[in-house]
Amino acid sequence: MIPYVDFFVPSIEELCFMLDRQRFEAWQLRSNGEDITDSPDLERDIQPLAGECMKLGAKVLMIKCGVKGMYYRTAGQEILGSIGKNLSLNVEEWKEKEGFERSYIPERVLSGTGAGDTGIAAFLCVMLEGKALESCMYLAAAKGASCVAAYDALSGLKSFEEFCVCNA
Repeated sequence: MIPYVDFFVPSIEELCFMLDRQRFEAWQLRSNGEDITDSPDLERDIQPLAGECMKLGAKVLMIKCGVKGMYYRTAGQEILGSIGKNLSLNVEEWKEKEGFERSYIPERVLSGTGAGDTGIAAFLCVMLEGKALESCMYLAAAKGASCVAAYDALSGLKSFEEFCVCNA
């Protein structure tokens, strides 16, 4: 299934549940009823799960990791080329990238409702404009953080222009 998906954007809990049920259950025990996204470690947990996704044929992977931020990884040019020709992606700039975009701390946190979906939507919007991967990740994290400043999923949102790198 993953080779047929251009952008795979699961949460870390969803991904772990799908690929490594034992690890997921260990996280649940370790979190002791608290936020399970506090449990995963980048090198020990997130990167190995991402590696499995890449082996399964992921092209562009973005893993939502709760308040910690978002991990991203992209495939090589031969795989990305299949989506780059249909979009404004500069495949040379997007190929074989990996990183972690930390969450931004908003002035207030009222509700997490819609933060992950807002981050994905922001990522896709600026990606469709042909922005660099790093700019897409920055704006995804910034928009997600602005979403938590209100009780609903829309009232706290800020425009892209309010986030300084909209022309990057």
